[in-house]
Amino acid sequence: AKAGFDTLERLAAARPDDRRVQILWARALAANLRFPDAEAVLIPLLKKDPEDYDAALALADVRYAAGVPARAGIVYRAC
Repeated sequence: AKAGFDTLERLAAARPDDRRVQILWARALAANLRFPDAEAVLIPLLKKDPEDYDAALALADVRYAAGVPARAGIVYRAC
């Protein structure tokens, strides 16, 4: 698992404009309980494209997992 996390981290750094890679990276961060870091990856994606459903759903999932269901619910409803 650690090797996969490290590989994904390097891939995300190498492809900062690849939204799919960034979403996967954010989900990996969240799986490792690094919720603020995951949000920091997803929010710029949504600023760039507010209608990016995949990034919005990932953000809602991150917020829910972080224990802030009210903030997650806002994004879930928007999805």
